[in-house]
Amino acid sequence: MNFEPSNEGTNIPNIDLYVFAKYLVDGSIGYGATGKSCDYITGALPDTTRQVGRPTVGLIIFNTHTLFNRITSVSNTQFQSIASTTIHELLHIIGFDSTLYNRFLDPNTNDVYSPSIYVRNSTSVHSNRPPTSILTSPFVQAWVRNHYSCASAPGMLL
Repeated sequence: MNFEPSNEGTNIPNIDLYVFAKYLVDGSIGYGATGKSCDYITGALPDTTRQVGRPTVGLIIFNTHTLFNRITSVSNTQFQSIASTTIHELLHIIGFDSTLYNRFLDPNTNDVYSPSIYVRNSTSVHSNRPPTSILTSPFVQAWVRNHYSCASAPGMLL
């Protein structure tokens, strides 16, 4: 999968994040869309400006075979589903992507979180669920515990 958009048209001033979109029609893959960050502000970590590692370019690839699969018109429900998928992929571009976790900063210290602190693999969090990863930074953990009124919650499931 090629996540390298061309730089054509990226000279627009005052833009923080470019998001390119393209589509393909491929019945052999099972996803409807995928999103990924492609370029980042570079520099040394830790970064007191909180800019180093911030995504500046992203790409969403829509697989219209999976999204539409021979339909001739899009219903309101289908449009809502496609819009939700787009938002989901944008969230991957702006930071909810395992390749970006090593850039997450502790706002108290401006240091990068240790991988062992913020994400861990779990054998299972519930007998009916497969193994998963959990975001366990102190701020995420505190929010989850407060939101769900559960003092023992280890963090947010990913």
